[in-house]
Amino acid sequence: MNTRVRLSFIALISVMSLNAQKILWEDNFTDNSHAWEIHNEELRHSEIADNKLIDWNGERNKTAINVTEISSAGMNDYIITAKLSNLHCEKGKKYPQYSKGKNGNIKKYPLKISHPEWGFTWDFKNDSNYHAILFKYDTKKRNNFEDKKFIFCKIFSVTNGNTTVLKDWNCNNCYSYDYKSDDNTVNIVKEENLCKIFVGKDGQSFAGSFKLTETGGKKAGIIIGTGAKVILKQLTTKQTIKQRIRESGWNEESIREKVKNRPDNPIEGIWKAVSFRGDTTKFVPGGKYIVGIVKDKQTYKIVYLSGLPVKAFVSWKSGMLKGICKQSEGNINLFSGEWIGPETEVFGPVYMGIDNKNDELIIAFDKETYLRLERISEISGQHI
Repeated sequence: MNTRVRLSFIALISVMSLNAQKILWEDNFTDNSHAWEIHNEELRHSEIADNKLIDWNGERNKTAINVTEISSAGMNDYIITAKLSNLHCEKGKKYPQYSKGKNGNIKKYPLKISHPEWGFTWDFKNDSNYHAILFKYDTKKRNNFEDKKFIFCKIFSVTNGNTTVLKDWNCNNCYSYDYKSDDNTVNIVKEENLCKIFVGKDGQSFAGSFKLTETGGKKAGIIIGTGAKVILKQLTTKQTIKQRIRESGWNEESIREKVKNRPDNPIEGIWKAVSFRGDTTKFVPGGKYIVGIVKDKQTYKIVYLSGLPVKAFVSWKSGMLKGICKQSEGNINLFSGEWIGPETEVFGPVYMGIDNKNDELIIAFDKETYLRLERISEISGQHI
């Protein structure tokens, strides 16, 4: 990137504020303002400490649930993000389980639990109506690697007391995981009646897509199986901006046809991403990401064309609107507007301009985050 151009961008946007994605509800566990269950008993202990909800369940043959009401209830489209882990996953270690006798005495059961289950539940109404994903840690030999650590998942739905297993435990539902260093991030993405689930260290591993029956529940939280000690570090909900993800009215052919008659327009054309730096919630690097930019009345439309590198939370299709911008009044070479991120959240203001030396388009989200694109010939489809 041309240093002078880049510095001018940074100087401009360093005094601007970036509209981060709109968070509807979140808990970072600085206190218990969301009324989580707190226990201090022989068979159950839960507390909020060090900005975490920590919950241990030692009761034999009993699964504990700790939930709170969140603001996704009643929405057609939302994303729930939870960062959780189970501390009782150590290789070769078994964890005690207890039971309470009729006389109230606590008895330690002779057999211990080697792989405690834990998980996350959402749309929770009561024990007879909720959705859930369970996890189970394993260190068995897989694919000829002795020391690989794996986490398995099971997804199910309970409606009026009837359980429907959507995805059962099996070797195809596992991924590498280290409980000592990795948070297990769960993303629950609901679009109308379809629910997509992503898991893993970065919350990007696709676990499945399902049509779920409405439960009427308004709560979400953690599931703690016998012997598990679950930590929940963060719980967030946000609404997808579905009305912004719409057809632009343009495709690659119509953009090429339109801009070939306006060769002097600085940002119109077909552009391919060549590098990205910064926050990956705004742009997912990789792939062969291509967008078109065309002036449509008084605004410029940024149109997604192809090359999304990963399975996205939203099903992006060619021709969908990726952003809108206008030419700045005080600088004809500077454009400002909004950008629609991979999870449909809207970021703005973002700033765009041309590095004339390299014929590259720079899209700056903030002073640390920017995307560089190179122009593709409108005639041949090749790079200039």
